[in-house]
Amino acid sequence: MTTPVAATEQSPARENSPPGRKLPWPVRLFTRLSERGLPPPVCAVRVASGIELPAADGVPLRADHYIPQLTGPRPTLLVRTPYGRGFPWAFLFGSLFAERGYHVLIESCRGTGGSGGTYQPWQHEREDGQATVAWLREQDWFTGELATIGPSYLGYVQWALAADAPPELRAMIVQVGASGPYPLLYPGGAFALENMLVGVVAMRYWEHGLRAVFRAMLRLQARIGKATRTLPLIDAYPRATGGRIGYFDDWLTHPDAADPYWTSLGTRAGAPAPAVPISLLSGWQDICLDQTLVEYQRLRAEGRTPRLVIGPWSHASGFNDDLPIVMGEALAWLSAYCSDDPAGWTQPPVRVHVGGCAEWRDLPDWPPPQSAAQTWRLAAGGTLSTGQPAQPGAPDSGTKQDPRRADPSP
Repeated sequence: MTTPVAATEQSPARENSPPGRKLPWPVRLFTRLSERGLPPPVCAVRVASGIELPAADGVPLRADHYIPQLTGPRPTLLVRTPYGRGFPWAFLFGSLFAERGYHVLIESCRGTGGSGGTYQPWQHEREDGQATVAWLREQDWFTGELATIGPSYLGYVQWALAADAPPELRAMIVQVGASGPYPLLYPGGAFALENMLVGVVAMRYWEHGLRAVFRAMLRLQARIGKATRTLPLIDAYPRATGGRIGYFDDWLTHPDAADPYWTSLGTRAGAPAPAVPISLLSGWQDICLDQTLVEYQRLRAEGRTPRLVIGPWSHASGFNDDLPIVMGEALAWLSAYCSDDPAGWTQPPVRVHVGGCAEWRDLPDWPPPQSAAQTWRLAAGGTLSTGQPAQPGAPDSGTKQDPRRADPSP
């Protein structure tokens, strides 16, 4: 077992001066505001910023290392993101998890946050992730125990790494995460224009700071209506995003799922499920819910028992409304599989929030065993009913009739 030092920024973990520097005060402030309801911190944290490490092709990648001030070896948590390494990742993953005894490496994806190369979403993540793990192997603080974590696109980079899982990988925590590009961009076969406009604006401006993101989002809000009503879309969207974006053009001009373009990006079709304990978290209004459920069923079909949590959230609201639940789940999963004495998960594998009665339920599987599909129909007064459909024109019919026609038939 390791021995924590006093949890103060001035307390060194070793006799010599500790590496890195103290956390910036905004990070310390947000950390204090965010840890209510979580297990208490066990140590102070320092950060080494702007570390350069090589991608497989030599392109320099930039990362920040959050260093727990503890004696003895500690596991490592890897976060790879295209959204810069500052807010909210610095406190949300960097300090929150390092304070609880994990080395945390937050790395900017290629072409973002000071990393070299050109950012092309969904590309390079597998090889760049592998190169990062190869770099970790050379660090004297790396013990060979690795876990990954992150939401949205940060979930996809985890799947990309796990496609050829390094032997050091002990656990994955995919939060409201995408597992592939086409189902996210074309759910049901139609382009998710509004969601993708918000996503690319965030990708494009987040690394420039909150002020830049705020201005870009205000511009998008003011212009998104016209952009979504103007054809062709490829000529309408640049005014909303602040300019033309090459990969967005590519997404719009390749609507067919069978197009080789999608295969050239990154797809999990046909790839074996990683033999790693995986925690999946989503929300009933999350744009990635369908992908999360597909991945859960896929893992179950291969005899695996992942963790599945579905809350009353959209794509991001869980991090605002229920952070103790979201991060509490992550910390519990790490404790089960990536700690000094991992015991494995001992709780029911599935936990879902039932909105009608506003309660959480623990289940042995999803869908619940012995559950049956139920058909709901529109009824009078804008309600839903499980009863038989009423005859057209009947008082309790949910079918809207044209009062100008005596014959209700088409």
